[in-house]
Amino acid sequence: VMLSLLLVNILTTSRIKELEAANLAAADKRVGLMKQVVEGAKAIKFMAWEQQYIDAITVARNKEVALLRRFRFYQKLNENLGRANPMISACGAFVVFALADNGTLSADNIFAVLSVFLSLRMPLIMIPMNITIMAQFKVSMQRIETFLLAPTARE
Repeated sequence: VMLSLLLVNILTTSRIKELEAANLAAADKRVGLMKQVVEGAKAIKFMAWEQQYIDAITVARNKEVALLRRFRFYQKLNENLGRANPMISACGAFVVFALADNGTLSADNIFAVLSVFLSLRMPLIMIPMNITIMAQFKVSMQRIETFLLAPTARE
């Protein structure tokens, strides 16, 4: 049970990584539009292009917000699965014990299993959170690497 939940956490983390990269690209596009508006404010006013730029910025921001919502959904799903993992694993262990022992559970087995899962509680919660943080770190490092390896502009 723990391994299957860990697998689900890894799959959601890969989705989180994809969504974060897409969200950062959308934010870059919106910031580029805002930079155009700031740099060309005089020309935009002169040509009466305000509404076109407002529409373009609104579309870019709506796309960014939609990606951010999906990113946060998967992030919280991953976090909550990690928090539920000890309880779900303990329930699975009780079912296995009951099936293996012809449907009877004794108090000593129940308390032994509970103590094991209580001792594993924090590591089982922290693993999905750390996987998510590592995925975000990887995306950030890729962006920094792309920036640092970009050719320099000559003046």
